[in-house]
Amino acid sequence: MIPLGFEPKTHSLEGCCSIQLSYGTVRLTVRGARPRGKGLQIYDFSLNLHHFLLSLHGIMKITEAIFAGSSTRVDQRPKERLPEVAFIGRSNVGKSSLINMLTGSKKLAMTSATPGKTKLVNHFRINGSWYLVDLPGYGYAKLPEKEKEKLQAIISDYLNHSEELKHLFVLVDSRHDMQKADVEFITEVAGSTIPFSLIFTKGDKMGPVARERQIEANLRQLEPVLDGAKPECFASSSETGLGREEILNYINKLLKTN
Repeated sequence: MIPLGFEPKTHSLEGCCSIQLSYGTVRLTVRGARPRGKGLQIYDFSLNLHHFLLSLHGIMKITEAIFAGSSTRVDQRPKERLPEVAFIGRSNVGKSSLINMLTGSKKLAMTSATPGKTKLVNHFRINGSWYLVDLPGYGYAKLPEKEKEKLQAIISDYLNHSEELKHLFVLVDSRHDMQKADVEFITEVAGSTIPFSLIFTKGDKMGPVARERQIEANLRQLEPVLDGAKPECFASSSETGLGREEILNYINKLLKTN
């Protein structure tokens, strides 16, 4: 709920409609002119004021998320060229679950108890206007060396050659110190021209104070790598929806300014 600084009031519009404004909802009752039994047919619905105000401020609402194709090279991507926002992280960081949470679809990105199932660059067309790109993870400790090199080549080809890439979200497990693979990857991205942000996943696994303390520790660990740069950071949880509105709002701003 958002405190707006006014008392709940009821306003009548020409005797046919009443709107009740309160801190949590906008309630609109419309009484039509068509008789129904002994009275009037009543149309009644409630609108969550929080979501209504967020929509006015540019919060993205995802109404369509469609799998558009998989590839191993940039020239194999879907033919329709749209802005791309990519997600990447270690193989067990919860990337697929986060993508499903953001899009409101439980089955859009493949999730598995076995980490590292994403082996291709997967494009999902969102609202017909941009692509959410699911990249293979990095830091596969149990893969053969040749398989690691193959995945690294796929990631590198996309990041270096996709002209439509507008932003990269790097996912990090919020519960732990950053691993070597995280620091190495972020070091490479920070030294490139790729705009990026950090998403700290699995934020529901600890309390807000402990989570914030761990995120701050991870950012201190990155200070030598970032060299004064301050990427946007988000805490998220695919279980509770933590961070969903903030991340989608940020993507919305990115797409409007690029």
